[in-house]
Amino acid sequence: GETGFLLHIVIDPKYRRRGLGKSLLIHSLGSLYETERNLSKIELAVTLSNPALFMYESLGFKILNESSTYVWKKR
Repeated sequence: GETGFLLHIVIDPKYRRRGLGKSLLIHSLGSLYETERNLSKIELAVTLSNPALFMYESLGFKILNESSTYVWKKR
């Protein structure tokens, strides 16, 4: 399979913690898999100090390496 990459998902700080980022990420993952059906994983580069790490993990992303790359594997 191929690897997809999500480059930027940003929510203005005053609108965070309302589920907008999670909704945007879920929509983005769905759209990516609709257009690229042969993907076996999607990688998301994020700093380990990012406050949204819990959200990524709740959606199935796992730490791939300590250089702050998370990876989501198609189930």
